[in-house]
Amino acid sequence: MPHIIQGVTTSTAAFIGQTERGPAFPHLVTSWAEYISWYGDYLDRTPGCTAFRYLPYAVRGFFENGGQRLFIARAAPPGSTPAHASPGHGAMLLEAISPGAWGSNIRFSLRATAESFDLTLNYFRAGNLNPELTERYNNLPANPADPNFAPTIVNSSSRLINLTLTGTLAAIDLPNGVLDQGGDPGSPEPAADQFRSAPIQLAAQPDISLIPIPDDVLLPALRADLLLHCQTLGNRFAILSCTEQEQSASPAQLQPPADSSWGAYYLPWLVVAAPHPPSGQLSVPPSGHVAGIYARVDAQYGVQKAPANELVNGIQGLSHPVSQAQQDLLNPKGINLIRDFRPQGRGILAWGARTMSSDSAWRYINIRRLSIYLEQSLNRSLRWVESEPNSEQTWATVRLSASAFLQTAWRNGALAGSKQGDAFFVKCDRTTMTQDDLDNGRLICLKGIAPVKPAEVVIFRIGQTTSEGTRPGHPDPWPHLP
Repeated sequence: MPHIIQGVTTSTAAFIGQTERGPAFPHLVTSWAEYISWYGDYLDRTPGCTAFRYLPYAVRGFFENGGQRLFIARAAPPGSTPAHASPGHGAMLLEAISPGAWGSNIRFSLRATAESFDLTLNYFRAGNLNPELTERYNNLPANPADPNFAPTIVNSSSRLINLTLTGTLAAIDLPNGVLDQGGDPGSPEPAADQFRSAPIQLAAQPDISLIPIPDDVLLPALRADLLLHCQTLGNRFAILSCTEQEQSASPAQLQPPADSSWGAYYLPWLVVAAPHPPSGQLSVPPSGHVAGIYARVDAQYGVQKAPANELVNGIQGLSHPVSQAQQDLLNPKGINLIRDFRPQGRGILAWGARTMSSDSAWRYINIRRLSIYLEQSLNRSLRWVESEPNSEQTWATVRLSASAFLQTAWRNGALAGSKQGDAFFVKCDRTTMTQDDLDNGRLICLKGIAPVKPAEVVIFRIGQTTSEGTRPGHPDPWPHLP
């Protein structure tokens, strides 16, 4: 009897970048409001930053365009350390949950006895008189045997600190404490090295399938790292944005940053509402909005649908207009454009659907992502074979399970072919394994698929004849039509 194969998720994204504050390790958020609660506001309002940080705008654009699940991997300023304090004569350690100067803006009040304590935390954004975030914990037990032991409660819920009890509590009444020891802010400017540990952390999250670094436009060297990360893991797809200089380059000179089917490249930048005087607008890279479009298309149609000819929500315009002539030059190179069709009443649309690959087999985004989806679904759902005999019966069950899953994909329109045999094949028998494979417990199953390619250019040929038609002596009015 075949085992049912469950399709993996395809619309969970992960963004890497600098944030105002937030956890040191990747954390899932499901809305823009939840992002602000965990990670704070726009970084460009923070003193010391000479360049905008684009991750918050990418997050907002992701959710505005239909994204629902997003891991944030915070890249702390290089050289920064967490702020901390040790009230109660060293009996307690309060430490900001991640490095950076932001932790020095945490104020706390503490009242304690030997058995329990009350703790209130207030976080003040730089320059603000009112707290942006307040957390209150009352009657926290200091006894490790208590199921509500203070560090267990605080560390599982706080968005500001980690708590450690390092000694025996005594009576404490501290109304105006501050995390002002340490908290070295490091450099406010982004550096490539601070981003490079995040992909390692994200590797432990198997559901991630979309991954941009919105600030790659400031650090183009990160592009190669991100593409290698996606190709090595084999379960995610990179979304890259052009730099400010690249979107102004001549179409004849512009090229994708790499020859790879594991990512897509977009231009131009998007104009969005922003809390900045005097215009209240900002041009931002498109990767976050595009990731949201991918997620929206996946939810509505499936991963087999190309994420193109899709409305870009939450924007006011484009930083650079793109013409049909530019489209004709750039699209064959694997450069996807976002185009303004508002004069035709169609809005601003994500228009391209190509990877950066020169290999025609992997030219389209939906083909690479469909392949990732099918392979990951099969691999994860067939792990049961690891404890089974490597025998004919097991091979037959694998064939039945994989074929049933691929048949469903074919019937849902993900695979081409008028009959099943043209859409896919599954082989798992003595022709796919050598005696050495069998002796060493290796079960090898081969699959082949025929994905549906998107229609990039649709040509309508319409002909009409006069009432006289094509009587003898009258030539065919459209001899070039089939």
